[in-house]
Amino acid sequence: MAQEKSLLSIETAGAPEHVEIDGKLYALTDYDSFSITDAHRLQRSGVRMRELAALQEALTDAGAEEMESLADTIFDMIAGEIPDEVRAKLRFGARQRLVKHYFLAWGGLAVEQPEEPAPSENGPETTPLDSSDSMEETRQDG
Repeated sequence: MAQEKSLLSIETAGAPEHVEIDGKLYALTDYDSFSITDAHRLQRSGVRMRELAALQEALTDAGAEEMESLADTIFDMIAGEIPDEVRAKLRFGARQRLVKHYFLAWGGLAVEQPEEPAPSENGPETTPLDSSDSMEETRQDG
C-alpha cells in the first residue's frame, strides 16, 4: 500500500515573519491575514512603484513624492508589531530592505541575513526597486 502524500500543508494559526531591530524581535503582519482588498492595495502599490521607478531620469518631483507615499503605505501595512517610535527611527533604505525581504520570505525564497551597509559620504544607500521586489513575481505557487 502506497503512503499517501498531502497536496498542501496549511497552518490556520498563521506564521508571521519577524524582524530584529536594535536587538528586539517584532512580528510582521502575516500576509495571509490581509483581506482581498488590502492584498490588492498592497500589490497595486508595488506595481505603481515599479512603474515610477522605471521612469528613472524622467521621474518628476511629484512622481518621487508619490513613490515615497507608496513606500510608506507598503511599509505601514506589513510593519505589524513594530511600535511607531521604532518605525520613526528606521531610515528609508532599512525600511525598503525589510519590505523586500518580507516578500521574498512570503514567496518562499531563501534570504540570507542582509548586512547593514556602512553610511557613505553621499548619504544612506538604498535598495533599488526592480522586478525582484514584486509580490507576483516572487510568489512561488506549487
